[in-house]
Amino acid sequence: MRIRSKSYPNNSNTTIPRRSNRRCVPNIVEPEIRTVEEVVPMADSTMEDLLYEPTEGNVPNDAIKLMLFPYSLEGAARIWYEKEPPNSILTWDDLVNKFINEYFPPSKTTHLKNEISHFTQRFEETFREAWERFKEMLRACPHHEFSEITQIDTFYNGLNEQDQDSLNAATGGNLLSKTTREALKIIENKSKVLYS
Repeated sequence: MRIRSKSYPNNSNTTIPRRSNRRCVPNIVEPEIRTVEEVVPMADSTMEDLLYEPTEGNVPNDAIKLMLFPYSLEGAARIWYEKEPPNSILTWDDLVNKFINEYFPPSKTTHLKNEISHFTQRFEETFREAWERFKEMLRACPHHEFSEITQIDTFYNGLNEQDQDSLNAATGGNLLSKTTREALKIIENKSKVLYS
């Protein structure tokens, strides 16, 4: 039994419009191959541009840093950040304080600050090794709050007499009488000398 709908009459004269049989040329984008050495500086400069360029709507730099911070985390730090309760970090200062308290509790900070302030050059340690170790101690405690002049004073006073005399000779007087920038330059230059 065959039933035809009245809403669709059988009209044999009607032609069905068809699409033209044009071949589409695909839009092929050639990939750019870049090395890690090229990409990392680009990413750094892009981040720097984002933080220092004026933004539409006058978004504060702290807000941008707060939004981008999660993308800089890996491993345990990322897990820590994701476990933080929602809306517990509202400002950049909140984030900095929580991060420091998580990874640098007060007892650890006190210990690291004491190590820095009691720095002493080890027996048979070269000037270069002492300087690298001192800088590593500072890096281990990024919130040490020692001024540059205090750092230079601590390092200088922790050196053996021979290296203190060598620095003073390079200075043409007492190293500590120089500006911070001059003293740092003298120390860096001396640390690059092969026999030190």
